[in-house]
Amino acid sequence: MQGRFGPKITGRRPIYQPLYASKWYANAGFAKGSTVNLFGVGLSQTDNDDPRATKVAFTEEETNIKTPGQLDYDFVGLGLRTRLHLLPKERQVSGIETDADAIFTVLQECQDDLLDIMRRGNLRILLNGVVWQEIPTPFINCPPGSGVVIDQWAAKNDADATAADRDACWVTQSPKAKVYEFPDPLVIPKGTNYSFELEFPEAASPSLDNTVTGSLDPYVYMRTWVDGYVIKP
Repeated sequence: MQGRFGPKITGRRPIYQPLYASKWYANAGFAKGSTVNLFGVGLSQTDNDDPRATKVAFTEEETNIKTPGQLDYDFVGLGLRTRLHLLPKERQVSGIETDADAIFTVLQECQDDLLDIMRRGNLRILLNGVVWQEIPTPFINCPPGSGVVIDQWAAKNDADATAADRDACWVTQSPKAKVYEFPDPLVIPKGTNYSFELEFPEAASPSLDNTVTGSLDPYVYMRTWVDGYVIKP
């Protein structure tokens, strides 16, 4: 432990507390060469990429970051988890939310696009403007590590009354997926400027505009967790 984290600091105690944040995926996609700060929206702030007519401020459901880019405590990160996913059906745009069997109908056309997004991008972790580490295709290489995730959306009855019902669910992660661990601890001292920048250097990221039947745009979140410890007096 001492070799990895350094000597014990008398009078200070580590508390397990991951950093987590959310970011809306812009339905129009992100331009080639652009970067998106996955920790760029703090508590009580709104996201410019929020596609809803009335943007809603983030709460602790979305993030535990008070001030984007700086922490008011020392932090040691051990690993990184990410997830790209559709919002639950009840939080989707009207036309998806009201469709009784959305996953079999209106959502079919956007699933390939979501997979395409996961296969792209390069994540850069910066401390005081200096690149600390780069991770290619983070949505694949840094899985959420929660085992099999099943999103229950609806049940569909076939026209034939004798046919069995079919549950509409997505398995969004392999049970064998391993959480990404940093080669060395990510140390973010209090007051240090930091950012997790997702970039698309080779081409624009896929657009989700009109990818749902009926010319609808789905609501998609990018979520990021940094597992680690807060060092407090």
